[in-house]
Amino acid sequence: MLTMKTSATTLIFSSNRIGFRSPAREGRERADVGRAERSRREAAPAASSRRWPAVLTLSLLVAANVLAGEFAGLSGPVGAGPDARRVQTLRIDQPGVYENILVDGEWAEQDLVRITADNVVLRRCTIRHGRRDGVEVYGRHVVIEDCHIHHLLNGTYRAEKNLDAHGITGRPLNLTVRNTEISHVSGDALQFDPGRKAEPYAWDNVLVEHCFLWTGPLDRDGADYKRGERPGENAFDSKVARDGPRARITMRNTLMKGWGHGAIGNGAALNLKEKVQAVVDRCVFVENDIAFRCRGASGDRASAW
Repeated sequence: MLTMKTSATTLIFSSNRIGFRSPAREGRERADVGRAERSRREAAPAASSRRWPAVLTLSLLVAANVLAGEFAGLSGPVGAGPDARRVQTLRIDQPGVYENILVDGEWAEQDLVRITADNVVLRRCTIRHGRRDGVEVYGRHVVIEDCHIHHLLNGTYRAEKNLDAHGITGRPLNLTVRNTEISHVSGDALQFDPGRKAEPYAWDNVLVEHCFLWTGPLDRDGADYKRGERPGENAFDSKVARDGPRARITMRNTLMKGWGHGAIGNGAALNLKEKVQAVVDRCVFVENDIAFRCRGASGDRASAW
């Protein structure tokens, strides 16, 4: 674990990987390990028990290195099934489990899913094709898991008309986002809290694990965006109420890919700013202009930890 401290910022990074290990390379490395082990067995005389610990340790180290690239990212299938109920928008104002729903906004200019109840589980849903936010959470004890959220495009690619449409946003308290893929949003994959409010409570205690947050050039026109344009600002952007408590977020085993080279300058996977305490653990960063944009105090606002 590495703790970085400056006069303005303290952030905790643990076992993260900044780079990329392709599936082809992983396959080659597994094959190389297997060939090396077979050659060792064929060439070496009968080994004594004293030699096994060294061989076993080396094999475990190589295997751990080969498999490390698979540790971050999705842990299972995401999205609604073929038998899903289809709606254009979803409003959740009662506790419960909401599962296997296709929310296709058909490029409507409204938020696609809004959660205003406590104790909600949103599971195995596909949320797509909107000009506003994908999921807004204004509730407590909410779980979003096994979902696919994509193509939320507001405004145009040009900087002066690039407008936010986030994957998941709002002001949650005790939110878990697990095994969820978010891509091709004109704002951030995750952003809390765009309103910077502390009443009736400020956002806090968010866990993001085994997610895939990414962007890249569009393969077709969508809303007012054109094929080949690359939407998106950050995988995560923190905004915190000036007078509220320090907000906490933990991101672990999450893959973040492709942020930057897009509609804004200094696009980053993680834009950590204002009064946030962020723990980033066992994450992988691939093809981003900036992996960690760690920002200190600005004006009368507090710094990130």
